[in-house]
Amino acid sequence: MKTVRENTPKLDAGQPVFHKVAENLYRLESSGGYYALVKKADKQFRRSLKTKDRKLADRRLKELKQQIGGLSLADDSKLGFEAVANRWLASVKHTLAPGTIEQREIRIKNIAPFFKGTPLRNITPFQSERWAIDRDSSKTH
Repeated sequence: MKTVRENTPKLDAGQPVFHKVAENLYRLESSGGYYALVKKADKQFRRSLKTKDRKLADRRLKELKQQIGGLSLADDSKLGFEAVANRWLASVKHTLAPGTIEQREIRIKNIAPFFKGTPLRNITPFQSERWAIDRDSSKTH
């Protein structure tokens, strides 16, 4: 997010120009829309507040700060499919029959190699569809 003070020369024509309005609140020069820049645990969260009204932008900034304040940022965000699936299974095992647990363990074991090395948050519906197609084509041969 590039910011400019009133007295400084303009940046490149292709770069958006933001003016700092208040703490964590910026206004885009070209559209007049408000944007938030909030930091937590060495991570930046930049969001459009989807408004041109200052008072509404202040309220939405406050709500965004509360949402970000409630986040727990940890290395768990990099966990892959197998680790998350096994955590989930461990959390629901007490409600399942032994045969069901065994079947779910087999399914996790069979799906996991396809998504190996990809954090769960980066797995897309397209990859899931590709897995289903690959699995279906291997059954027919």
